[in-house]
Amino acid sequence: RRVLGSLIMDLYTLFFDTLNLGYYGWWLSDLPPLSPYLRFIFYVGTFLLCYFSRKPFGDSPLQTPEIYAFTDKAFYRPCGLMKDLRLKWKHQHLVFLRNLMLICWALTSVGFLGPLTALITGLCFMTLKGINTGLIGTSHRWYITAYTLVFLALQDSDPYLSCDAYISRSFFSSWPFPIENPVLNSGLARKLIGVVSVSTLFGGGVAKILNGGIRWMDGWSMMFYVSSRSGYWMWLKRFLATHLAMCRIMAVGTIVFELGSVFALFSTTLRPLIYLMAAGFHLGIWLTMFPNYAPQTLCYALAMSWGEKESMTYDWDHWSVSFSVNASTILSIFITVVCFLRIEYWPLTGVPMYSMYRGPDFSQDSIKNFSQAVYLAKEFANSGYPQVHGWSQEWISLRINDGTSKPQSLTSEYHLKSKGVLAKQMNNLLRIVAAEEILYKDSKGDSVDVENSPGVQFLKSILPWSKRISDNLNLNARLELICHFAKEEMVLSAVRICDGKVVKANFNGEETVS
Repeated sequence: RRVLGSLIMDLYTLFFDTLNLGYYGWWLSDLPPLSPYLRFIFYVGTFLLCYFSRKPFGDSPLQTPEIYAFTDKAFYRPCGLMKDLRLKWKHQHLVFLRNLMLICWALTSVGFLGPLTALITGLCFMTLKGINTGLIGTSHRWYITAYTLVFLALQDSDPYLSCDAYISRSFFSSWPFPIENPVLNSGLARKLIGVVSVSTLFGGGVAKILNGGIRWMDGWSMMFYVSSRSGYWMWLKRFLATHLAMCRIMAVGTIVFELGSVFALFSTTLRPLIYLMAAGFHLGIWLTMFPNYAPQTLCYALAMSWGEKESMTYDWDHWSVSFSVNASTILSIFITVVCFLRIEYWPLTGVPMYSMYRGPDFSQDSIKNFSQAVYLAKEFANSGYPQVHGWSQEWISLRINDGTSKPQSLTSEYHLKSKGVLAKQMNNLLRIVAAEEILYKDSKGDSVDVENSPGVQFLKSILPWSKRISDNLNLNARLELICHFAKEEMVLSAVRICDGKVVKANFNGEETVS
């Protein structure tokens, strides 16, 4: 009995030691440590993508100070954690953050000061991206880049080819970098990059199923989204907009690919193929719907092996190994929960883009009627997302109407770039306000308090801006929030610019002043 009991205990210990070794090994040695060459290529490549995304005002976090100074404060709407922190920023603060980030960016790309400069780079980038979200709306193409730059703080300088290694060998033998730590010299950072990269693909598939249902795969939603005016390959857009069968095949393929992308975390054989398919997937989105996910595609290069040396033998009894691996597991579970709970709260995302179902009765040009507008507004309210998704930019507009000439549109990109708000931010805010206004009017019926409606409150908040951008307006000129229907347009809200009085207008444009 003693021998049998001892054998059972030995088998028990062996089983759990093997389990722990596999668990720790999956996080630490499934991918090799980051080579100095790949590290340098990533940092330089990411910087170039940020630099050339300016045009002159784009969504690059490097340009956050300029966009913040340019944007009228009425249009700055901090999101998620940035909103709850209630931090007050000034232009010089953001310039300092950017300069600090660029200095550390250059230093960490050549392996100087180990994880310290990498951490400062990542935190500064994450902060600038968070502020940028309140200036241009959610831009998911920099999400993975922000997380990648933070996770690279878990990767120390190369012990042979880095500035730290050179200083330690040639000048100061007591130089504290590179740090001899089993976590910082493992593949944990690259594994975490793979986890968050796959989470955006997997989360996109989950969001489509949760928001659009199985019917999202019938092809109509795909046809609706590719028929927008944005995109670079017009022939492909026209082809897809007239071939439902092809859209159906692409919709099914999209769901299968996004949900199946999790295999990239477990299969070294499928991993390169899945990331290559993801790169092609992003290219197709850029050609047909305009969003450019080149920054995220570059992060995929860090999430797979390129034949570098294998990870060093690590001591998994070291306290940092257990702590880091367990923390990474908790983070992975948390990210999965975010996907299934459809949380959109910077810096978290459930990847809701293009996930709303749009059937054959939806058009990019206009909303069918007021009933459809109410359906869209309720869809937005029930989603819990801070921004409206699945609305065409053609549906809602803002204009100045003086009653004597053609109304002046305030939503064209050319007009807004010189007027204190970027077109993307304006369109985001208009769609949110329009959805809230439609829902408010539908719920209140005949007892609507026009003075306190969401649309009127928004228009009054931007009245000073509208006065600055307009010249020679008569006393009857009004600021109007418009919803475009198939056969007519509806003035959702209107206020007189000179005194802020509410103007009630019906479908025919007849008005009374409140």
